[in-house]
Amino acid sequence: MEIDIICVLYCSNVEDDRHLFFSCPYSQSIWRGVLAILGLSRGVQIQWCTSKFSGKSPDAILKKLAFNSYIYHIWAERNMRCFTEKRNSTDSVLHQIIEVVRIKFLAQNIKVPDKDRNRSLFNKWSINVNFTLPRTIQYVWNKPLSDEFMINTAGSLSQSGAGYSDILRDHIGDAIAAVSGTSRPLSITIHELQGIEAGLLLASEYSISCICIASDSKVAVSYFSSKNKEVPWRATRVWKRIQRLTKRFEICNIVHIYRETNRAADYLAKLRHTTEFLVFTPCSFAQDLKDIVFEDKMGKLYFHF
Repeated sequence: MEIDIICVLYCSNVEDDRHLFFSCPYSQSIWRGVLAILGLSRGVQIQWCTSKFSGKSPDAILKKLAFNSYIYHIWAERNMRCFTEKRNSTDSVLHQIIEVVRIKFLAQNIKVPDKDRNRSLFNKWSINVNFTLPRTIQYVWNKPLSDEFMINTAGSLSQSGAGYSDILRDHIGDAIAAVSGTSRPLSITIHELQGIEAGLLLASEYSISCICIASDSKVAVSYFSSKNKEVPWRATRVWKRIQRLTKRFEICNIVHIYRETNRAADYLAKLRHTTEFLVFTPCSFAQDLKDIVFEDKMGKLYFHF
């Protein structure tokens, strides 16, 4: 039995999945239409789609629905041409994709922040959503209890490298010391945990017995709050070291904070010192860091949207 391997969308090329969805002129024409409505301009590249269409925001959900609908309708068109004599134009398939995305998005009853970009995007898809005004929350840097010390910790990861940092402060808000270090780039979770480990070591060096660790990483904080949650295998060693270090303290609490109130630790994490564990005192702080510490101490308001 001979099998016809020529693309059924009539482009005279050999058909495989990569060609059908990402190389065929018929498919590319439809995909360009989808991207145009999304306000994007890009070729059909699966790697790009999976990285740019991730997340849980309303526009990310819309993009994922559009991509899934595109794959479904190209495959449906291919099967229809294989088993029937019917065929659709690229405009017809694009219209079907738009309708399916519109119906599925509306069925989820998703709240969409009222922004010009969102209004423009959903107007292109003819989706009548309920726009909501963003809620602004005000925060200050929370001082620890009178008998505790606060460790603000952070990890960073970028194409230029990875690092972590901590700043140790008393209940008044004055800085005691800070630590910063670099690491081989692995994952942001590992570097956040490295930051927590460094903070524990710093507090131990200063013979502090009661500490509160503040991190803007929900993932890192969740490992402390949930006994059944397993850390990634690559983070097993640093996690075990953290568990041993916490036993040195009479009180060792960890809390999640918004990133806006973690400015001092974030500032340090981005400095990318060349040493693995560098401790420095307030007298050696850069003026920018001194200003952040002072503003936190004075109760500067931070806004989280």
